[in-house]
Amino acid sequence: MHFTKYQMYDLINRPGPLWLVNADFSKAYLGWVTINGASISGCNFSNAIVCRAKLTNNFMGAVNFTDANLIGTDFSGSDMSGDNLCGADLTEAILFEVDLINATYNAATKWPAGFDPVAAGAILVP
Repeated sequence: MHFTKYQMYDLINRPGPLWLVNADFSKAYLGWVTINGASISGCNFSNAIVCRAKLTNNFMGAVNFTDANLIGTDFSGSDMSGDNLCGADLTEAILFEVDLINATYNAATKWPAGFDPVAAGAILVP
């Protein structure tokens, strides 16, 4: 499913918890948005701008963040296992108690200063 910007605004501003499984947010602008305690597994955020957002305590398994701008986004407490982070910019992102087991990333992925993706369980792919 793909949303217009007005549908996205309406959806993310409803009282939660949200169920957004397999939603298509590719190329969307979601800067500063707050999504807490939602299920957004299988969503497509490729090439999306999700900077400075608050995506906390979410189930985010197998989400596609390819080439997404995630600068300064707070993912605290989220399950990001199996996510595709190839080319994503996570500069200044908050990854406190985030599950990155089997999440994939590549050489183009940018991590917060001092963050070790391998120690967090992420897998480097060519």
